[in-house]
Amino acid sequence: MLSPPCTARARVARQSGMTLTGLMIGMTLGTLVLSGISTLYLLSVQGSTDTLRAIRLNQELRSVIELMQQDIRRAGYWAAAHTEDPAENPFQSEIAAINNDLSIGAALGEPDASCLVYSYDLNDNGAIGVCDGCALSEAPFDAAPYDQSNVEMFGFRLRNGAVQMRARRANQSEIAFDCRSGWWEAITSHDVRITRLEFTLMARESNLNPNKAPSVACMPEDACRLARAIEVRLAGRARSDPRLHQSLAAIIAVRNDRQRRALTE
Repeated sequence: MLSPPCTARARVARQSGMTLTGLMIGMTLGTLVLSGISTLYLLSVQGSTDTLRAIRLNQELRSVIELMQQDIRRAGYWAAAHTEDPAENPFQSEIAAINNDLSIGAALGEPDASCLVYSYDLNDNGAIGVCDGCALSEAPFDAAPYDQSNVEMFGFRLRNGAVQMRARRANQSEIAFDCRSGWWEAITSHDVRITRLEFTLMARESNLNPNKAPSVACMPEDACRLARAIEVRLAGRARSDPRLHQSLAAIIAVRNDRQRRALTE
């Protein structure tokens, strides 16, 4: 049995798509997503940069503090102290108006107590080295206890936003040893600006008179021992980002006590 003829009917295929409004909304959402991702990326990069700068600032300040600790604790060391009278220690005395002992001051134009100078017997020869291999100096540096074997007059100071360390005299005719004399070299980088360097001397006196307790105040007729420590406060910021600040503090015990003999001896 033959099938009835089928009637051909044109069928129109329906097509679906986005309207212009939907396309605009999609593009806007995509832009917002990309913008958010970009912002998060930039914030992450900025945060990493700030973290690295903060770490670098912290490490530099800590390095300065550690250098000070290693050097300042040696102040007043005298190789001849075990065979000579400690009260005669030239590294803890004022000789011909030159104070070789621990002394706090300031460079010109800098805050008070932002500098510390001191000396110690670096080469164990018992004399205070004024310069390394230079010609004979003027008085008082031309005679004992000074010599020209090396440099044994040291110091740290704040100067123009940097921490400087004393390297030597400014010239051979210079006859001073303080915070405003000498040749100083920066030990902090240009990336860091030091905003504070402050030294505080702390001392504890002990009475050596065998007839008195150590805690009794020393009188001119008593021999005495002075134990000392230096408190250091250091602060700085990153020059590239003033928001990054760091402050450190340390107490440095001076190993070599200062002794004074009784005036009646």
